[in-house]
Amino acid sequence: MALKGDYKSESQDLAARADSAHLHTLIHGQDTRNLAQSLEQVSHHTGALKRMISPLSLMEPVGAGQDHQNAEQLNKSKVGSFAGALASALINHMLMFGMCCSYGMIIFSEERNAAHRALGVKMCLAASFIGGGLMSVISGIPVAIGGTDLNPAVFYGDWVITISDELTKSLVLGDYASYSSSSGRLLKKNDPTKYFCKGDHLLANPQECESYHAQLRATTIFAVAFSTLLLAIIWSVLGKLKLTRYVSYMPYSISEAFLACVGYKVFFYAIKFCDFDPRQFFTAAFIGIALYFCKALHIGNPTIMMPLGLLLPLAIFWGIAVATDQTPASVRDAGWLFPEVKNEPFYLVWLDSLGSVANINFSAWVATLPNLAVMLVVSTMDCVLKLHATESKLPLKVSTDDEALKFGIFNYLLACFGSATGYMQLKFNVISYGVMRNAHDRRAGMIYALFCGAAYFSTVEHFNYLPKLFLSALLFFAGAGFVTDNMWGSRKFLHFSEWLEIVVILIVFIAAGQLIWAVVAGLVLSGLAFIAKYARVPSMDGKPKRGDQVTTRERPVGEVGHQSFMHIASAWILIVNLKGYVFFSSCVAVMRSVETYFQKEDENKVPAYRRLKFLIFDGSALDGHQVAHHPLSQMVQTRKPNGLAGHYSVNYISLRRGWDVHFARLLPSTRTTHSSWHPGREGQFVDSPRAPGLKRYGFPARQNLRFSKEERRL
Repeated sequence: MALKGDYKSESQDLAARADSAHLHTLIHGQDTRNLAQSLEQVSHHTGALKRMISPLSLMEPVGAGQDHQNAEQLNKSKVGSFAGALASALINHMLMFGMCCSYGMIIFSEERNAAHRALGVKMCLAASFIGGGLMSVISGIPVAIGGTDLNPAVFYGDWVITISDELTKSLVLGDYASYSSSSGRLLKKNDPTKYFCKGDHLLANPQECESYHAQLRATTIFAVAFSTLLLAIIWSVLGKLKLTRYVSYMPYSISEAFLACVGYKVFFYAIKFCDFDPRQFFTAAFIGIALYFCKALHIGNPTIMMPLGLLLPLAIFWGIAVATDQTPASVRDAGWLFPEVKNEPFYLVWLDSLGSVANINFSAWVATLPNLAVMLVVSTMDCVLKLHATESKLPLKVSTDDEALKFGIFNYLLACFGSATGYMQLKFNVISYGVMRNAHDRRAGMIYALFCGAAYFSTVEHFNYLPKLFLSALLFFAGAGFVTDNMWGSRKFLHFSEWLEIVVILIVFIAAGQLIWAVVAGLVLSGLAFIAKYARVPSMDGKPKRGDQVTTRERPVGEVGHQSFMHIASAWILIVNLKGYVFFSSCVAVMRSVETYFQKEDENKVPAYRRLKFLIFDGSALDGHQVAHHPLSQMVQTRKPNGLAGHYSVNYISLRRGWDVHFARLLPSTRTTHSSWHPGREGQFVDSPRAPGLKRYGFPARQNLRFSKEERRL
């Protein structure tokens, strides 16, 4: 009866535990359950304080009650307030519009191309409008904010400079330095191309200048659209074939170095936009870097801090201008505003490219191909790394392959619009999530895309009222992440030698001025680092073994014959156990080990009949070697003793992968003939003394062996 009662109480206890409500109370206790409810009620942001303070959400087991499941389901389908989505969209649009204006300035950074800056702004806004809109609908990251990035914009700027130089040579317009403007004065720090196709230079070359601008626009649009198309193909293939994980195989120090180079270039443009005036770029650096650290360190409420950081400097600037009775024209003449930019209709992208194919200068475009290859690598790497980093920044699970496929699909459409490359902007995603406190609301991205579309289809002339230091501050804000995270921040988790690789690549980029040389330096450094690192990894599993040190399980010639063979094997056979991958550097240690054995024989003056005859490389743990005839075979076939008369060579046997080093399997029985003996050897036996004992154990009796192609490959 006692046993039956115990069984009944145990079954009741199991039934109580199976009930989700009882399970929740048993684990947490009623007091902690009441505490969780109180925290839920007093928290300003529902659930936020509970996640930060109370560990109950982490303690609760999977499926621990219907209340828990309902809460999880509610969180997944939770839709924040429309005001939060609108605030997020406005903040991100202000940031992105300012960034697009900065990108347009970067693309056409030289004074000779200043008339086309509105085109650069529109090309970047198209990526924000089309890419951001499609991403807000189909992306697996609901709060995703799409648009172009600093990486492509920097490369576009280099392309435009290259195309401009090629066009200047082909149209014989290189004599602009000898002309002066019909008005104004030449300042010390002005762009040397400021008077290109202006003033007297324009009067002297009217047709050439007109052709220059037409060809520049058409060639630039074609170059940008073509790069967008190539990236669309690459990303869609990577996503479809599930290959994005291989992008992360690039050495981390090299990828960080490339992004640090982009950060340096962005800082250079930020200072250049301020005409190298310390009053402007120091103020811009303070605003931009302070805004970055407010975002990165989560200082304050982003709903307040981000608009404050953007609008307050503008309000102070124009407040001072109004207080000193200055007009926009006088402020522009004083050098605080960029030259006035006129709006360009969006359809000019097609009219000036597809509508005038004859103006596309393919010779000038070919000169940009080396930078195009680097741009494809860096942009792909940046896109995939941002997808990988999303899970650490947002409470979401992201499929990198699916997202890369989606990015590739909508970049096909961007290429048709002659637009810059577009993909997810992680820093904007974090801002959107911080403002809404919700990672599942798509409305912010949709409203943001509508704002960008309104600017794309209407006008961008409010760009004329943005001071230079404001756009420079935005570049400092965007570039600070490259410097703090990719360069300075990487020293915390990289070895000092790996961090030095970043510094060396950055120095090469600064000295050369082109990223292509930084890429070459990165490839050389990564190759040297690979050789230096894996040359220290031993390819031998333990010390070489003599023939009598291997335990055998069978005695094919009887005990007496076996003892005789083991006596001979102790002198004639040496077994080297290989592991991992043997390549041109790691095999040096193997050769040195065998050479040491030969040197000991020479020093001890071992008689010829007791010297090593068979060198066996056990490849049971070997992953592979560099080439079919690697240096190990050459070493053992050409070895000759020093100080001894006569000549002999060492026989070389390499076991097939997966074979055990047991003589019972390595050496077949006496009934085995040479034609059926296949230990997976490669090499050649030459001039070797023979012994009947070895022949009975299966070693071939003739001197020269010919192997099939398959045996040689193995």
